[in-house]
Amino acid sequence: MKRPHSTSPRARAPKLATVAKAAGVSIGLASRVINDDPTVSVRPETRRRVLATAERLQYVPQASAQALRQRRTKVIGLAVHDLASTLVVKLLEGAREEAVARGYLLLLTDADELAFTPESRRLYLGGARIDGLILQDGHASMGDAIDEIGAVLPTVVFNTPGRTLSPGVLVDESLAGRLAAKHLIELGHREIGFIGGVQGTHTNDARLDGARRAMAEAGLASSLHVVDGDWTAPGGFHALNQLVGERPEVTGVVTVNVSTGTGAIAAALDSSVSVPQMLSVVAIQDAWTADFTVPRMSTVVLPLRELGQEAVRLLIRYIDGEDVEESHVVAQQPYLHPRESAAPPRLARARREHPVSPG
Repeated sequence: MKRPHSTSPRARAPKLATVAKAAGVSIGLASRVINDDPTVSVRPETRRRVLATAERLQYVPQASAQALRQRRTKVIGLAVHDLASTLVVKLLEGAREEAVARGYLLLLTDADELAFTPESRRLYLGGARIDGLILQDGHASMGDAIDEIGAVLPTVVFNTPGRTLSPGVLVDESLAGRLAAKHLIELGHREIGFIGGVQGTHTNDARLDGARRAMAEAGLASSLHVVDGDWTAPGGFHALNQLVGERPEVTGVVTVNVSTGTGAIAAALDSSVSVPQMLSVVAIQDAWTADFTVPRMSTVVLPLRELGQEAVRLLIRYIDGEDVEESHVVAQQPYLHPRESAAPPRLARARREHPVSPG
């Protein structure tokens, strides 16, 4: 796998990326075939296809490529959007555990800094001396930056299905949304709200799709009411006010993550709407904070620790030049963790008579 040991990796890597894409293999596999790595295991027809593609595109490997192939720092990067996020704790735990088990050091950094600050990206890729990067997607505008990074450095993205140069690893987000909505339906709720994150992101759209499927399966397709948020507790607070101000018939709410759920519960209680008697809340994603809301928050637990582990495994395979799948879903499935914030809509009528004031 091509590594950023050169002072000008961006000048060479796109050519190798072009060969790999045209041949239908990973960058790492293309590099090892072209440089005649004796340790690579590849089918004869794949080897012929890669070499023929390289010749057709007139790709010329650097003279130092064979030496570089054997040089590793045994350090990989993990870039996330919010270093203080509850999502990071379990993910980091799994990633660090798997990295150490495989003899690697894990270096934590900020995904937004890499994605939206070209100077920081160049400094990180040129100076960090890492073998590969695990990067959290989450913004529709990150695509070009991810492709730039993936053309230079072995990169795996998570919370997204993956990209041409960067394989993806993710959990079953749609199932998580379906479980949250189904729980409210089974409790007897018929008018349900969904407080989302950022539109256009895989995580938000997949969780919303799952909630919609649950509603459709129950014959309630027209009874899901969506308000967009921003993944944060303040966003959940304002979105809940907007939702029940516009839709006082809503008795149950699915929130896109636990931070948004925390804000939603706070907004309800701030307006003297008791949870769960007047309004039930179920959050997608679990965190230690869910045990300290009042009442304790019902959640759908995501296999984040396993996601971290699988991301490291996939990245190391990619670094080793294996032909990895473009999109990989973690085998462990989300599951419901009921607590006290969701219950049958016993006081729904009272809440409609005293709705939360928009604010």
